[in-house]
Amino acid sequence: PTTPLKIMSYAVRDLFGYSIPDYYIIVTFAKPERIRLINLALFHGAAIATMGALGLWWPMAIWYGCLPTSFMMFFRLRLWLEHQGTERTSRLHLNAWQGFLLSPHKGWYHWEHHNWAGVPYYNLHKLRALAGTKDVMTLGEFCRYIKTAPSTASGQLFAKEDDLLHNANYVDETLDVERRAA
Repeated sequence: PTTPLKIMSYAVRDLFGYSIPDYYIIVTFAKPERIRLINLALFHGAAIATMGALGLWWPMAIWYGCLPTSFMMFFRLRLWLEHQGTERTSRLHLNAWQGFLLSPHKGWYHWEHHNWAGVPYYNLHKLRALAGTKDVMTLGEFCRYIKTAPSTASGQLFAKEDDLLHNANYVDETLDVERRAA
């Protein structure tokens, strides 16, 4: 079963390169269109050449060093906060320091983002106000929930029928919010 302690241990290991194989898989399996890949390679080549010519190789070393380490750590924590223990996404409320550290672009409004993907992150709090706060959990409540969620207790990645956060009532509530917002 996945526990908050296990997730945190993975995150700490990520800082030391534990997720380099994961990063490699993400990069190699993304398979962007050929023109995008060429443009991306040209951009990075030009950036490296320019920074090297200016004697500023160290920011590039830090940047590329962070991608498979600290970036992947925050990526893992974000995925855990947004999707662990549910088929869709969790509804969280983070306090100021938790939001700054774990989810600086208001990722705790991820349920709202999934339901109204076209809304910019800085307006997601308005959607939460319209949708209500039913089943919104604090970080502590979320950690306690995933310890006992049927999906994590069984070792499944996602919940199926026992998904407490995204039941059929949300479909009705989503339609109600859309009607009120229209």
